[in-house]
Amino acid sequence: MSEQDLKALFKKFLEDRISPEELQRLQGFVQDAGNADALDQLLQETYTNKRFSVNTDDDLETIFLEWKEKAGIGHIAGHAATVSPVALRPHFLRRHWRVAASIALLLLAGGYFWFGSRPASTELADTAVPELVIPHDIAPGGNKAALTLGDGSVITLDDAKIGELAQQGAARIVKLANGQLSYTVLNAGSDEVFYNTMTTPRGGQYQLTLPDGTGVWLNASSSITYPSAFTDDQRKVTISGEAYFEVAPDKDKPFLVSVNKTVVEVLGTHFNVNAYPEEGSIKTTLLEGAVKVISGDRLQRLSPGQQAQAYPKGELKLIRNADIEQAVAWKNGLFYFNNTDLQTVMNQLARWYNVEVAYAGEIPKGEFSGKIGRSLTLSQVLKVLAQTRVKFSIEEGNRIVILP
Repeated sequence: MSEQDLKALFKKFLEDRISPEELQRLQGFVQDAGNADALDQLLQETYTNKRFSVNTDDDLETIFLEWKEKAGIGHIAGHAATVSPVALRPHFLRRHWRVAASIALLLLAGGYFWFGSRPASTELADTAVPELVIPHDIAPGGNKAALTLGDGSVITLDDAKIGELAQQGAARIVKLANGQLSYTVLNAGSDEVFYNTMTTPRGGQYQLTLPDGTGVWLNASSSITYPSAFTDDQRKVTISGEAYFEVAPDKDKPFLVSVNKTVVEVLGTHFNVNAYPEEGSIKTTLLEGAVKVISGDRLQRLSPGQQAQAYPKGELKLIRNADIEQAVAWKNGLFYFNNTDLQTVMNQLARWYNVEVAYAGEIPKGEFSGKIGRSLTLSQVLKVLAQTRVKFSIEEGNRIVILP
């Protein structure tokens, strides 16, 4: 990338005019340690540019907060060695531009973690965080899934060629150029129906268009079972793990999502269902439309922005102001934590990177808040995690041990 291109992209980023493709290019540049000097110079020029110049500490803090908001991220905190943009002052920046460059690199890389409560003092310490050494880095998850057909045969979708894969009853199964799977009903009057199951492994995700046009996004370690054609007076699918739905409207055929003893009923709407067993409850979060969540003999109607939590013993809890962004962050390429306990954080990392997590002693107390891109490698994510008070070791293979 030329210096002129870099300045143009960075200017677009600051002015909130950058496209997703351009942001990805900029992230790739700042994540390359060999570009530290160029980033250093760019930040200095930005600081001395009249348009972005500041005269007071508050103005500087405002600018950093605006940069973070534009990037969709926040800051890192947790112990005395943490670098926090809010704590930086002009005199510090003039003397420590390389620290500022590392902040920009981390922000543009797409993430931050906040663990526990905010430190009483925001003064920076001179102690550096020890370099994290990971013998074998692990790439992030990707589009991986297996399709089990009605006759029991299995198609590995990530290896399958683009085009028609099979025919099930009156439906043709096609892998599209964008990698998604789609069903096309050839004979709407046919009663021949086969049940198919799509399954994603740990470290996998996949997108599917059902025979009625409903869009489904499957998160890692999840599955969905559905008919090759919806011939009954209702459209029913069964899931495990986590899935996001954009249901095609059909007032004559309600859409039902069944998971364990919970059923979500809709006509046409957008919602997310998180049903991982280790999470302790089945969470249904509504983005658009209206749904009914039925758990045992209890029923809860949801409006947009609400979440129903169904528990194994029959309790059905309503969250009126749910964190919608957090619920669908995985679909949008992010880990997003909002006062989330460490075990939940590590469960998400374990599923996406296909690693094992163990705890040497009691699980550390505290809560995380923050966002970080799911496109980062495991080492990049763990380097952010290392900035907090969490201690861990990495054993050979894919085992992370959380230390007390």
